[in-house]
Amino acid sequence: MQKSFPRWRDFTALSMLTMVLFIVAMRLVLTKWTPNLGLAEVAVFWGILLGFIFAHSSFKKFGIFILTLGYSLFFIPWQITTILKDELYSGSEKLIEISARLRLTQELYNTQQAVDDPLIFILLAMLLFWIVGIHSGYAFLRKKNSLVALFPSTIIILAIQYYDNRGASSLWILGFYFFFLLLFLARLDFLENKKRCKDKKIFIIPDEKLDINIITFIAIASLLLLAWNIPSTRTEWRAVSTWWQNLPI
Repeated sequence: MQKSFPRWRDFTALSMLTMVLFIVAMRLVLTKWTPNLGLAEVAVFWGILLGFIFAHSSFKKFGIFILTLGYSLFFIPWQITTILKDELYSGSEKLIEISARLRLTQELYNTQQAVDDPLIFILLAMLLFWIVGIHSGYAFLRKKNSLVALFPSTIIILAIQYYDNRGASSLWILGFYFFFLLLFLARLDFLENKKRCKDKKIFIIPDEKLDINIITFIAIASLLLLAWNIPSTRTEWRAVSTWWQNLPI
């Protein structure tokens, strides 16, 4: 008998999850560690879309693993060859050129020499975001587990933030990430409460959805703005303390 899997079918929630993962890829691109990091954005978008498709399919874990492997062997080489802009290269010649560069990188690494070619880093970034996209989309729809779906992307963006602290501009990207993450979780909570009310046959007023969305948006935005304005250093705390003591109360 075919197993029935619980699935979220809410387009808004799926869009929010996609936005959360896309912001992580954007954060990597903004580091400007190397050119062509935009391929990570492409990888995470198609990865999460494939994860959604796998979740809605009737394939078991082993079948999904085989399909993921097959798609990866096609998608990753296809995208990595777009780095070579020369139109004189054919598809097979691009693959040969990429393979040669990867072999040279490995030889330089094995002999402990400096590696100037960023190809291996781009390849690893693409592979990481491709897998995270598939994992998050699949875990959310098939397993109905939002925490498992969000955990990898949260670790990645915090790691990027730690190694590339560009001040206020990078913090705002991090703020947008947590903003959409909290909106996503709030949306799931709303859907769960709505389902519970429906099961218990509790009447819901027509404007309830709009009111809850507005309140949730304002609450999350206010919370993030408050958190962003909390002093983070001793100097800032000392300035706030001095200002408080000098208030004419």
